[in-house]
Amino acid sequence: MPPVPLARSRGLLAAVPAAWLLCLAAAYLPDLGRGFIRDDFAWIDAGRSSGLGGLLGIFGRDLGFYRPIVALSFGLDERLFGLQPFGFGTVNLLLVLLCAAALGLVGRSLGLATPAALAASMLWSFNPHGIGGAVMWISGRTSLLALLFALLATWAWSRGRWVLAVPAYALALLSKEEAALLPLVLAAWGAVRGDELRAAKARRFALTLLAFSPAIALYVTLRGRTAAFLPWNAPDYYAPTTSAAALLRNALEYLDRTSTFMAACLLVAMAVAWARPRLTPGDRQWVLLGLVWAAGGLATTVALPVRSSLYAVYPSAGVALAAGAVVGALFRHAAPAARRRLVVAAVLAPLVMLPIQRARNVRMVRHAELSARVVSLIRQHKRELRRGSTTLLLFDAPQQRVHLENTFGTLMDVAARVVAALPPGRVLIQPDPATGAFFPYGAPALRYRLEGTELRPAPTP
Repeated sequence: MPPVPLARSRGLLAAVPAAWLLCLAAAYLPDLGRGFIRDDFAWIDAGRSSGLGGLLGIFGRDLGFYRPIVALSFGLDERLFGLQPFGFGTVNLLLVLLCAAALGLVGRSLGLATPAALAASMLWSFNPHGIGGAVMWISGRTSLLALLFALLATWAWSRGRWVLAVPAYALALLSKEEAALLPLVLAAWGAVRGDELRAAKARRFALTLLAFSPAIALYVTLRGRTAAFLPWNAPDYYAPTTSAAALLRNALEYLDRTSTFMAACLLVAMAVAWARPRLTPGDRQWVLLGLVWAAGGLATTVALPVRSSLYAVYPSAGVALAAGAVVGALFRHAAPAARRRLVVAAVLAPLVMLPIQRARNVRMVRHAELSARVVSLIRQHKRELRRGSTTLLLFDAPQQRVHLENTFGTLMDVAARVVAALPPGRVLIQPDPATGAFFPYGAPALRYRLEGTELRPAPTP
């Protein structure tokens, strides 16, 4: 049976992005920006600058990682929103929308039909692994910025606009290291997509790598002026491992985080259409291109001992492109009734995902709310803490799932400096005295104990 013209389905298709946008807003806006967590304080501190010299100075700083574009974004947020975390969080949600739009734009520029490109955007943005964390934890914008600029570089590359592609790639590199292999990915894309002789493909491959080399040279030069981590001097948890067991475990976990949700959606789509996709050579090519992108994104993180769902944000865009191509093939060959069912399912699917997304926000919200209580306490006592040697002692409850140490990590001094310009050592997290691990201080101390989600005054021993 020949494909049904897409024009008949355009009215129904218009409902899909509307439902998608509404459900994304409903999933994140109620929980957004409740407080700053761990690295957020460090990025705010790193993004503070004065004048052009201070702005340029950000490119000479590092936080172990070299990500000056992230620091600049936090500095801009502070100028716009002060220290109101909701504004910072809203920027992260906007970045998710921009990444989804850029992903669809890349698909359309390289020949994906509108339903396939829309499916890719939706599948990526509703992946329960990584995207929610990148929205709810403000520091998660590292992955979003890297992906956004990488996608913009890819779009410009697809149009032959090197004057845009190379700077966009430089910005991706300066946002996060996951974009490092993008030139190799795009060179492979060019070789896969081309229909020239092998020698011409090899020449195109080499020219693509050469064209991106100025961005790489700039990045290496700027990074070399800092003490940012390199594979051979990184701390143990960021030093690449050669353990076969660790590599296999990481590969399987990231395969799950990038692909399981999308594979499940494909199975649901086939059940709704009651058909299997008939892939053309072009569709198969898109599946291959998406998997190449995913492999390039994971290559920089799969060997790291530390695992994070944020590491799925960048490579899952490639899996989404591959899955979108399959959905597009299914939609293209479907009968009118099956198309209507697919569109209705696409409208309802975000609604089904909504409670799942909200449930996954809960733990991050609790960390953020605890942080906000500590910040409020610091502001309440900042005059006392700024004079003399008064300290604020916060007795932790490490038996709780959400507690002070895993909310602030080792960055309490940075948080106190960002919030109230306090010198180091004025706000201290201590184990609960009941554990026998309390260390007395001779200086006057304001004492609070974490009880559940509240910080209550603690008696002086």
